[in-house]
Amino acid sequence: MVSACLKLKNNPFLDHRFRKSSNGFSVNFPATMLTTVKCSRDNSEDLIAKIKERMNEKFVTVPAREYSVIEHRNPKPAWCGGLQSKTVIEEEVCSRLFLVEHLQDLGVDRFFQSEIQHILHHTFRLWQQKDEQVFKDVTCRAMAFRLLRLEGYHVSSGELGEYVDEEKFFRTVRLEWRSTDTILELYKASQVRLPEDDNDNSNILKNLHEWTFIFLKEQLRRKTILDKGLERKVEFYLKNYHGILDAVKHRRSLDHTRFWKTTAYNPAVYDEDLFRLSAQDFMARQAQSQKELEMLLKWYDECRLDKMEYGRNVIHVSHFLNANNFPDPRLSETRLSFAKTMTLVTRLDDFFDHHGSREDSVLIIELIRQWNEPSTITTIFPSEEVEILYSALHSTVTDIAEKAYPIQGRCIKSLIIHLWVEILSSFMSEMDSCTAETQPDFHEYLGFAWISIGCRICILIAIHFLGEKVSQQMVMGAECTELCRHVSTIARLLNDLQTFKKEREERKVNSVIIQLKGDKISEEVAVSNIERMVEYHRKELLKMVVRREGSLVPKRCKDVFWKSCNIAYYLYAFTDEFTSPQQMKEDMKLLFRDPINCVPSIPS
Repeated sequence: MVSACLKLKNNPFLDHRFRKSSNGFSVNFPATMLTTVKCSRDNSEDLIAKIKERMNEKFVTVPAREYSVIEHRNPKPAWCGGLQSKTVIEEEVCSRLFLVEHLQDLGVDRFFQSEIQHILHHTFRLWQQKDEQVFKDVTCRAMAFRLLRLEGYHVSSGELGEYVDEEKFFRTVRLEWRSTDTILELYKASQVRLPEDDNDNSNILKNLHEWTFIFLKEQLRRKTILDKGLERKVEFYLKNYHGILDAVKHRRSLDHTRFWKTTAYNPAVYDEDLFRLSAQDFMARQAQSQKELEMLLKWYDECRLDKMEYGRNVIHVSHFLNANNFPDPRLSETRLSFAKTMTLVTRLDDFFDHHGSREDSVLIIELIRQWNEPSTITTIFPSEEVEILYSALHSTVTDIAEKAYPIQGRCIKSLIIHLWVEILSSFMSEMDSCTAETQPDFHEYLGFAWISIGCRICILIAIHFLGEKVSQQMVMGAECTELCRHVSTIARLLNDLQTFKKEREERKVNSVIIQLKGDKISEEVAVSNIERMVEYHRKELLKMVVRREGSLVPKRCKDVFWKSCNIAYYLYAFTDEFTSPQQMKEDMKLLFRDPINCVPSIPS
């Protein structure tokens, strides 16, 4: 396997975070890990340079004269006149934040990380001073709160306390700050709740969420949002906020951009060069996704998984989900390893759950523990399915470990084998719980169910391909384990909410069913209990993801856990999209097949 130390200087397609990992190690990559953007790469580099130059001129480099106004509140600085200068600066602060969000929504923020970090750091300094450049405008304050919190800055939800009462909001807030887009920003700010937001009993974000959601929902119902672009945006964010997937958001944002209307702040946000860069980047990702799907289908056939008569084929589903989880075009091996692992987990889950005997299931676990080449196994496989599953797993694990070696500088095969034994053992615990005379209690059930959902093994394998050095001690350590437990519990409980009626008929164990039988409570109460647990784990997960001090896991790795949480909501918020995809079919078409009109509609 060839490894190469990347020459990153002056290459805008390679994120600055690939130059050095957070723990100080230089990172070497195999040449195959680099995804070359064929479509108009030179043109894209020119566009990035042009956009950066304008950002540095207009937003990032704060002139000394502006600092004079910020720091000293000079009512009439020499360079402009009085109140007007203040308004201009306030608009510039808001424009900066709009720009940051726009770059993120379009999926091209990786090209502008240093500029974005500069903007957010400057905004946080103003936030600490409670500067009116941030606090005077409701939209600006709400957006600053959300963007800063998601980047790990310590910002208190108490600063949004004056907006928690709907009646007071419309009575006291100035007319120009009561618009639909402002209320949408408050709604989005209410979604980044941490455990400490509930500790002071004020429930600011919870109360803010309740009235903004109802208000926006009513506006949609009554069709009072005249701006069709804004109406589509409100629909998108209200439908399933925590289930918004990155690549789907990027694609829909391209459509929203084409219909962007001029407002007080967004002339700087809208930019034809930025639209063209985003469109080119997205089309390059579409082409890359097609190549990776072909590679996955070839792998699936070579592993003979297509020969199995039973079980779900989720190769297209896993491909789609990972295009969203890892939209960066360079992360091809990350997507492929995650998709292959997810596909094998599903095949083995179906075998343990429905089609295989207990003896065959135990044999597969024992074969993985021994880890012999399939061709050298003298024992005759009891069935073709056992041979196919073990051979597919053996060859895939070996391949993944070989590709991870030049990135990590160590062999991770033993770690992957351990994770496979762990998840298959949890499948056995599920199988045994269905036939036991006494069903497990709630905590016993979660003890194996959070592992059997498959998030842990998929994530822990994939993070080895992100360009960060991750030691086995880190991967198996307390922080990573807690991150896994939170996201896996969210996925498991959301899955249980959608499947408990079917699983009750099949006499299976499920967290909702356990409550109904053991606690003798109504179905409505049981569902409400599970929903509260999901919310608890989501807040705890976000707290760990955004934490800076005392965290050993690189931010890039922690982001994978948060994005996997979004996938869980996408799959299980309303139906079981994993088993019976409906919305996913529409999003697949949007993501992989629908063309992009590269001539933007220029706003007036």
